[in-house]
Amino acid sequence: MKKFLALLMCFLLVFALAACGDGGKNDGNTGDDPSITDPDDPSDPDDPEDPDEPGKQEYTWNSEPVVTETFFDDFENGIDGTKWTSTNTGWGENNNGVSTDNVMYSTNKEKVEAEGATGGIVVLKATGDYAANKNEKREGAVLITRDDYGAGKYEVRMKVLPREGQCTAIWTYFNGTPNATDLEDSKYSEIDIELPEGGDFREMSATTYEKYIDKTNMNQTSSHFTLEEKGLDFISLNDGDWHTFAFEWRTDDDGERGIIWYIDDVPVVKYTTDVPVYTAPLWIGTHFPDNPSWLGVPNFETAYMYIDWVRITSYDEETIDESNGSEGDFTFTDLGNADIPQNNFISNGTFDQGTESSAVAWSADRNSSIVRGSENYVNYLQVNSGNTIYQEIDNQYKGHTLQLVVNAKITGGSGTLHVYLEEMYGGILSQGTSEEIEFRHTISGEKTLTYQIKDDDTDSIRVVFKTDEGTTAQITSVELYYA
Repeated sequence: MKKFLALLMCFLLVFALAACGDGGKNDGNTGDDPSITDPDDPSDPDDPEDPDEPGKQEYTWNSEPVVTETFFDDFENGIDGTKWTSTNTGWGENNNGVSTDNVMYSTNKEKVEAEGATGGIVVLKATGDYAANKNEKREGAVLITRDDYGAGKYEVRMKVLPREGQCTAIWTYFNGTPNATDLEDSKYSEIDIELPEGGDFREMSATTYEKYIDKTNMNQTSSHFTLEEKGLDFISLNDGDWHTFAFEWRTDDDGERGIIWYIDDVPVVKYTTDVPVYTAPLWIGTHFPDNPSWLGVPNFETAYMYIDWVRITSYDEETIDESNGSEGDFTFTDLGNADIPQNNFISNGTFDQGTESSAVAWSADRNSSIVRGSENYVNYLQVNSGNTIYQEIDNQYKGHTLQLVVNAKITGGSGTLHVYLEEMYGGILSQGTSEEIEFRHTISGEKTLTYQIKDDDTDSIRVVFKTDEGTTAQITSVELYYA
């Protein structure tokens, strides 16, 4: 029976992530759909969308819900197997699905508090296209509640996985009729938070499904939006800070019926159509859909998302309970006294991938070349005379503060190796550069640069190595973190 349930769960996961994949996007255009509402400025008497206008919906409810119970977990004691499960599932071409090997946690009080969290921290790992082990390419991780839940408010405080090409998501999921052919027979429930929308962490999508058979046959409402248009006071969701994502699901036909999404307690969108009626487990994770084009390209090696706490506040409003919750017993990695893994934005920063004339993830400027070698079992990247070599990091915006750590030495000539960060727009236009780290010595040394991105138009940064004419240098390691 347990084997059957495990197989069923894997089968259902494919449907869940297929639905979560592109969500039948409507390009974020809410148009004149009255079921999707946008915020207004009540202080502006000339606002044509003034909330006092008859029939205009707001991001509020007319009545307070009746709370029946609250689920809360801050992972102080790690991942409790009576509350949480996960799955090992692969799907799609060139996609390794999700793995429980990528689910970790820390309960080390000092390290958890140093990250600005309380209790414990769950760490979910994803590996992108530059993964050293190709069998782990495009592989993510999920955490799933064992129980299913209905109407209520679902909140997750987390740090998003900061690289594009993957889907950082929070979603409810139940499919009681995976073989249904008639939409009216579908017993389905899904509410989504997904990012980065369009491969841009300044945007997010919110989606709800009431019924689902496939992407051409479903009852669904969806839109995407920018943080700026919602009046949020920060630039991007991958800024290295904690953010609380939430949705509030109401099902009272005699009063409130709809869903409101929140970011850091700010309501950002409300739907009143395609509201699910079935209870479902809550899923939190990072994964790679079959068609990730709307998420960008996963040009990274390894990256992480963190979960600080999860709260589900259940309301006394009717939902249909046909779900059996989630099955599967797994052992997750306890980090113990080890450091909590940090997002190193640099891929192949120790140059262990590549050939003598190329290094994975690194590019050379015009008239420059890449030379990769090894000395005393240490790999290095050689920068020849007057050459420029760089790596570009996507989704870096104004206000992000980064720390660059480089180990290098001069191997020929009497000039300098210049190391700096360059702000870029569209991967082509330079928006300015940081101060430089300079290496002039033939003895290997480590130097650090801290830099905050300044330009409004910046959407990526380059880590640049440039030598003077007549000078050669070796770089043995490079790392780039949030400061």
